[in-house]
Amino acid sequence: MKKCPHIIILILLLLATTGWTAMAGNWPKIAAALQRWQGPKELLLRSPEADPLASAPLREILEMALEQGYAVRLKEQGTGPGAALILELQSEGERRQAVLTRAGDGAILALERHPADPPPTPVAVAPASVATAAAAVVVPPAPVAAALPTPVAVPDPGDLAPGPVALRDRPRSLALLGGGPATGVELLLQTDEGLQRVNLHGIDLQPLSRTTLPVGGLRALYLDGSKDESTQTLTLLGVWAEDRRGIYEGTDSWPHSWLLAIDGDNLALHAGPPKAFVRLAGGRGQMQVRGTHRLLDGPVLPLSLQGRAWRQATSPLPWGGGDLFETTPINDRHGLRWRPDGSLQLVVMATEHPVTGGVLLQDLGEFHGPRLAVRLANPEYRAGMGKEDVVRERWQALPPRITVQADGSAFTIQRGRSAGLPLLGKPSGQDRLVHLAWTGQRLVMQQPFAGVDAHILDFTLITEGNRVTAAVLLLNERPDGSGQAYLQWVLRR
Repeated sequence: MKKCPHIIILILLLLATTGWTAMAGNWPKIAAALQRWQGPKELLLRSPEADPLASAPLREILEMALEQGYAVRLKEQGTGPGAALILELQSEGERRQAVLTRAGDGAILALERHPADPPPTPVAVAPASVATAAAAVVVPPAPVAAALPTPVAVPDPGDLAPGPVALRDRPRSLALLGGGPATGVELLLQTDEGLQRVNLHGIDLQPLSRTTLPVGGLRALYLDGSKDESTQTLTLLGVWAEDRRGIYEGTDSWPHSWLLAIDGDNLALHAGPPKAFVRLAGGRGQMQVRGTHRLLDGPVLPLSLQGRAWRQATSPLPWGGGDLFETTPINDRHGLRWRPDGSLQLVVMATEHPVTGGVLLQDLGEFHGPRLAVRLANPEYRAGMGKEDVVRERWQALPPRITVQADGSAFTIQRGRSAGLPLLGKPSGQDRLVHLAWTGQRLVMQQPFAGVDAHILDFTLITEGNRVTAAVLLLNERPDGSGQAYLQWVLRR
């Protein structure tokens, strides 16, 4: 009789395991991850279904979470604390995929497909002779992890390019260091923590080196580069933002810039002008001071490179009536300026006057680059007078990159990709790289590259002679760069 307690405990464990397995149903990995979670049991459930509760897989997941004591939300609403976990149900035809992530940092805790991937079909093998069997033992098979699918012949539309190549990190910007499609390109990727040098050849991505910033807690904004064709000297700079947060003051974003000096395999960082944003436009350096309650204040000033440092001039540049980011010079006289409605206007840099016929009528979409906070001199209130109603800062987004060619034409991003409605919508549409040119009578846009089913964050052009033949795109599944990142080749049609 002394063994009875042990038998009872064993029976209880078996019953608990059986009940938990039944509760897991078709989602055992998700159920196990929910069971292991030690934090607050707050779950946000996302689904592409118009009526989430009408979906049988979603109801099963919902019942499973409720059985485990979770408080489940179907919408990102409420005045209480946010959900600790996010469970997203994705659909592709008859297949369903559930992804469980940690809300704080987006870390994936579990991934499960329903129905599961079918097992591989057995392949019948004819009996081999003794000699053949012995030879098979001597020759080792190729590693499965290194095997690639058998290529399939497809019609070449003239713009078929390799990729996309998934990235482990989430870069914000990129710059070309050298190379081309035939031999591979060396790229510099900008992240919040610093810089990564990689080599991309087709779909083969080889990391080369990493450089960490001397200052922590920054956000990547952009890289800028300029090449002197006479000396083949490449000048690079990188700009990051420091978000200074105060409980009663709000958030204020201040710039940190570095001149990037590359010597062989070494990458050195030299600090740029303090409290100023810098650019390399038209092959020259420019800067504009960060204002106290304005993102940019004062005139745009020229910068000249001397050794490993920038030298600031005092005479302002004619800048076409825009700030440092609104206007991009295309030659010594004219520039492209972003208008408040998001369209482009050709302007005379010296007089700030628009060029007749210089408005681009085609829609470039709503592109929102990295955001910068500007603290308000006097806080504003949305509706009431409570703490939650006060607005202490304004956020401004940077425009997309404009890369100017020697003939005065330019390339930029057309945002045609939509993230869809929260919970209900799916991403749709395509982003693409477009070419802008002044014909003498009007500003026109051409589409020399195929569109991509992702959000273009940045790009770098590949030239052969004086002609752009390809580009490498920095893509992300989300427009703010918080999703999965990719590198993608596109070839000019």
